[in-house]
Amino acid sequence: MSTFNASYLNEKNFPYPEGDELEKIWSALELDDGDFSESNFDDSNWDTFEVELQTGENIDSPITFEQFYEKGSLAENGVVWYRKTFDVTDPQENHTLNFNKGIDDIDYTYVNGVLIGSTLACCANKKYEIPPGILKEKGNILAVRVIDIVGEGGFRGSITLESKLHNKRLDQGVWRQKHHAFYLYPTFQLHNLSSSELIAKNTELKANLKQGEILNNPNNYSILFRKMIHPILPFGIKGVLWYQGESNVGNHQEYQELFTGMIEDWRERWGYEFPFYFVQIAPYIYSETEQSQALRDAQRKSLFLPNTGMAITLDIGEEKDIHPTNKQDVAARLAALALHHNYGKKELVPSGPLYKKHTLHTNYIDIEFDYVGSGLISKNKLTGFEIAGADDVFIPAKATLLNNKIRVRSQKIKNPKRVRYGWKNYFEASLFNQEGLPASSFQTD
Repeated sequence: MSTFNASYLNEKNFPYPEGDELEKIWSALELDDGDFSESNFDDSNWDTFEVELQTGENIDSPITFEQFYEKGSLAENGVVWYRKTFDVTDPQENHTLNFNKGIDDIDYTYVNGVLIGSTLACCANKKYEIPPGILKEKGNILAVRVIDIVGEGGFRGSITLESKLHNKRLDQGVWRQKHHAFYLYPTFQLHNLSSSELIAKNTELKANLKQGEILNNPNNYSILFRKMIHPILPFGIKGVLWYQGESNVGNHQEYQELFTGMIEDWRERWGYEFPFYFVQIAPYIYSETEQSQALRDAQRKSLFLPNTGMAITLDIGEEKDIHPTNKQDVAARLAALALHHNYGKKELVPSGPLYKKHTLHTNYIDIEFDYVGSGLISKNKLTGFEIAGADDVFIPAKATLLNNKIRVRSQKIKNPKRVRYGWKNYFEASLFNQEGLPASSFQTD
């Protein structure tokens, strides 16, 4: 076994303050890289890459750490410097440097050695003004120190330089980059490795360089409870609205027990059975190994607890956005639950159809629902129903509305045993009640 050689590392401590102190710490962060921003700095030994030229105003050319370093590698997070040479035709004009869709997570942006902006925010458009006197016609240097502490890092969209007379794309063409430091909370580990060495030594680095523990990491067990729930325990509450679950699609088997256990624990701590209304996670294209449909079903099954309700969002998901933008309907459905159950508005139907029971027949299955409201309807063709026989292999089934029941059948299956609906990560609802509320996906045992 080879011995780990740390000669190319240099540790820099980084405290993790909260609130207003955080930006002060970042702005004073010293990483032995002050000369990287200078116009005359020799970057000839840095890695070079080229972003292909594209036409069209709305074409984005994101440049991310993950394009160069495999997701999950040690180099995926940390400090990377980017430098690019560019010319302008009107250097005496005021210019604006636009980073469309932002820089993830933190940037220090220099033009010709002058710091023109630094933002502690990852995902919003950034605009930095370049006053006259900084630019020249030829050989300007854009230098950006990008710090990524979690997830995807880098430039999220196009980079444009704009003046009254001209707009110029800077994200495309030739760049130089240097991965300068790993981020291992609470320290930065400076290194002098090239990109090829980072990739080749990744296994060795991960085995010997360990991430610290972020005490305020919201993903750590009990942190959110201790920080956000425990302090308000002395106060009375009317009820709880809850919208969560996307991060649990990988452990959906445990979710029902964890979720209902949390509800019961909170009620015990407050001393009364307050209403708990929650949002079923919306359809979204998760990875092949993740089953959000099973997580949705775990949420549905949690309704056995008294004084709970679920806002169904099977019709307002977005295939490529895990957080769909339509929050108005989410709010309206949560409000309907509270108005119906707690404020005497019994005329309001509080939920979309929920699976109640099914009856097996020789060639078909009849399904009954709660919360049919004024009656079941379909939007366009009824889709998403599947049945399985004794072999437990599900196949698509034909679904028919019949006296506020759904009858499903397939000529390929005689004596069907099980049925399910909407059993995919991403699915567009087809079954509703006449009040316009979608039915929940489900799978029978």
